[in-house]
Amino acid sequence: PSYTADTLDQLAGETPGAELFLVLGQDALVDLPNWKDPPRILRAATLALAGRPGSAYTAEGAREVPADRVETVDMPRVDISSTLVRERVRAGLPFEAFLPAAVAAYVRSQGLYR
Repeated sequence: PSYTADTLDQLAGETPGAELFLVLGQDALVDLPNWKDPPRILRAATLALAGRPGSAYTAEGAREVPADRVETVDMPRVDISSTLVRERVRAGLPFEAFLPAAVAAYVRSQGLYR
């Protein structure tokens, strides 16, 4: 398995001094305490929260996240999740329409999510 905390550590090592942002759907914030090593994630990156249909950023969802580690991102709402993309890749279904072309090409070339 791949863990966000490990990926952020790797990116920080490859880009010393860069400010990292982790883009999440606002609905994912509530589940963040269940991820591997949330404190390490919050030390490594600022959370950039994007709106999701049917969800809203609330203080309840963010109670364990320091306010200076969260930015809301004003962008069009997109009803897609990384879980859906991973499931489609694993099932051998088309997934390219859900990702930028360069990202879809990388997923294919690296054999991710298979």
